[in-house]
Amino acid sequence: QGDRPAAGDEDTAAQAAPNAATDRGEAGEGATGTWLRTRPGLSMAELGGADQMHDRSTDDDDIDPGITFHPLPTEVPELLAPRPGAFTTALKDLLALRWRIFRGLILRSLRLAARSDAMHYFWLVIEPGMQVGLIVAFYWILDRTYVVDMPAFPFAVIGAAGWLMFRTVARIVMNGAGAEGSLLLYPPITRLDILLARAAFHGLLYLLVLVLLMALIWYFDFGTATENPLLFLHWWVVLWIMSLGVGLCFMAIVDVFPTIRRMVPILLRNLAFVTSVAYVTEQLPPEFKFVLLWNPVTHMLQLLRSALFFEYESDDASRFYVYLFTMIVLTVGLAAERHNGKKIARR
Repeated sequence: QGDRPAAGDEDTAAQAAPNAATDRGEAGEGATGTWLRTRPGLSMAELGGADQMHDRSTDDDDIDPGITFHPLPTEVPELLAPRPGAFTTALKDLLALRWRIFRGLILRSLRLAARSDAMHYFWLVIEPGMQVGLIVAFYWILDRTYVVDMPAFPFAVIGAAGWLMFRTVARIVMNGAGAEGSLLLYPPITRLDILLARAAFHGLLYLLVLVLLMALIWYFDFGTATENPLLFLHWWVVLWIMSLGVGLCFMAIVDVFPTIRRMVPILLRNLAFVTSVAYVTEQLPPEFKFVLLWNPVTHMLQLLRSALFFEYESDDASRFYVYLFTMIVLTVGLAAERHNGKKIARR
């Protein structure tokens, strides 16, 4: 009968089963539940490996008398059970990773800007300062020191700084990763990370420039008290988001039609003449006002002035139009960037 033991030896084998030596272990399911089947050569303590076990249904007639069954635990192992708060922990880890990347890219932009051009931060103050001087000089020629009850100096600072921030962020985002494209070789970094960091860097810089110029104006007593700085900061962030969305849309167009890249800076520069940088729409006749109010940046600059000055509250600026336009360009821009990002990854 080969290796099959005699019937009289079955009780002895059953008693010795817990310490029997086996070659391998298998899991089987009989009439009484789940069992571990062992062969001589390996003890239960040594077996331990659930990787060698698989569930298997057996009939009583197929049971080898030389094989002893041991019941398996019916509880789910603690390591296999879902941990409470696992999703929250994973989300926190993901956000922490994105924040470290974002912060590192901003610090890198800060160092590179100063290293590439020693006068970089100086020109950031001089450029809006020159525009402020031109706007104020224009009103002084007209023998006016106030613009719709607003002091000319802070009026001009808000217009110049807000417009330059919009134009710069939109142009930088449109140009894509640029020289920082080599950072895409690092798997955690995406092109959107680089674009967000560069846009945030210049948005913060122009906000600091605006604060510096306003501090100088108040120091020399050319301005008045501010009405609602928090509301002003809110509209500044909305203007930054709008410029980011416009830049992403321009980048998507440039990816398809590269020749448009040279036309966009010219378009943005000339757009300043139909934006309320040096005026507000309340100064204009209705037939001109209707055309200029299609420009969402005009609404934004007038909302910024409304938040800062007690003397001025824009009747023409529409908050709904600003939010709607910002949501549209941001959604379209992010969708286009996601599509183009997949194409770049495939390459």
